[in-house]
Amino acid sequence: PSDSLADPLTQVIEKGEMSILVDYDVDLPAYYGQAVTVTARVVANGSNNPRPNGTLAFSLNGIAQGDPVELDALAQADSPALTDLGVGSHALRLVYSGDDYYQAYTLDLPAAITVARALTLVQITDIWPETVVVGEPVAVDFTVAVDTPEGGSPTGTVTVSNGTDQCTGALGGKEKKMLLGAEANGYCELTLTATDRGPLTATYSGDEQYAPSTSNEAAGPVVEKAELTLTIDPDSLPPDSVVVGQPFSVTVHLAPVDPGTLVPVGAIVTISNGGDSCQATVQAD
Repeated sequence: PSDSLADPLTQVIEKGEMSILVDYDVDLPAYYGQAVTVTARVVANGSNNPRPNGTLAFSLNGIAQGDPVELDALAQADSPALTDLGVGSHALRLVYSGDDYYQAYTLDLPAAITVARALTLVQITDIWPETVVVGEPVAVDFTVAVDTPEGGSPTGTVTVSNGTDQCTGALGGKEKKMLLGAEANGYCELTLTATDRGPLTATYSGDEQYAPSTSNEAAGPVVEKAELTLTIDPDSLPPDSVVVGQPFSVTVHLAPVDPGTLVPVGAIVTISNGGDSCQATVQAD
C-alpha cells in the first residue's frame, strides 16, 4: 500500500475570464432627443462553463447610470434609459462584479453611442393675403416639426423664397405636441417684385441639435400689377421763357400707390407736350 500524503500535488484553480457583448434598443446613430437603452451580456470564454452571476454597472461619460443591475437568467442586464444625449459621441463603461467562478471585468467603449441631429420637417402653413400687388408684403407662416416621437423645440431661422424674392424669419419657440412631435412656429414678410413669380419653398437653417430641411413647393399668392402716381415737379421747369431749340430739364416723380411699395427703377418715362418729347430712366431716389 501507498499514498501521496507525503508528497501531495496541489492544483491551483483560478477564476475564468469572460467577455461582455453590447447591444442597443435603437439603431445608431440615435437622433437627438431619443432615449437609448443598453443591453449587456456577460459571456464566459470557453465551453461548458457555468453561467455568470453577479452585477453589471453602467457609466456614461464617466457618470454612473443608476445602481448595479443583477444579471438575469441569460446573464444579461439592461441599463436605465439614457436620456439627454447631446449630438456627438458618448463614452460607455460597463463594470462586471465577478462571482465565485469569474473574475471582475471592466469594458470601456470610448465612442459607444453616437447621436446625430434630429430630423425636421419644415412646411409653409399659411399665406396672407392671397392676392397682392407688386411690392405689397405677404405674411408667410411656417412651422418646423421634429420627426421623432420625443419632439423638441428647434431654434434658428427659416428662409422663404420663390427663387428670386426671399424673406427670413426666426422660429418663435412656440411648442405644441403633435403626431410628429413638437412644432416651432414663425413667419416672415415677403415682398414680391414681379407678377410672374413661381411657387414658394421654405428652408430651415438647422441648429446644433436639429438638422436642416426644405419644404415641398407651396403656391404663392396671386400677384397683380401695382399702380403708380406720376407727377411733374413744377420747380424743375425753367422760371423764364425759352426760345425754340433751347433745351431745358424736367423732373418727374413716381410714387407707388398703397399697398404697393416699389418703384420700377430702370424703367423709361417719356415726357411730351404733344409734339416734342424726351425720355428719362427712373432712378432709385
